[in-house]
Amino acid sequence: MEALLAVAAASFGLGALGYLIVRFWIIPIRRYRLIKGRLCRGLAACSAGAPVDASHFGSQAVQLSDLYNADLPPWYRMLLGRRRESPIEASRHLMRLAATRNPEHIRRRAEQVRRTLRLP
Repeated sequence: MEALLAVAAASFGLGALGYLIVRFWIIPIRRYRLIKGRLCRGLAACSAGAPVDASHFGSQAVQLSDLYNADLPPWYRMLLGRRRESPIEASRHLMRLAATRNPEHIRRRAEQVRRTLRLP
């Protein structure tokens, strides 16, 4: 009986640990990578010279900033710093990009965002 209780407690503990890792590490990191992927596709359209409505970059800037400040684990933020990847700086550039209408300025701002997020 005691062995069964020990196994049940270990199972519960591992399940709780798994939940915490998924909820507080994996989901925020996956969201960050999804936002980066969307930005990469949107910025590629800017660089290609296609007519782009840059206003949607504002909401992505807010999402990126909120995710970095509130959800990403500290160890991942340190990893981003070591990679010289700056979501906060990219968010600033994205907000400026959202207010830009000149196609040449849009391309320059898009390049700044690409550099700060280390996008291809």
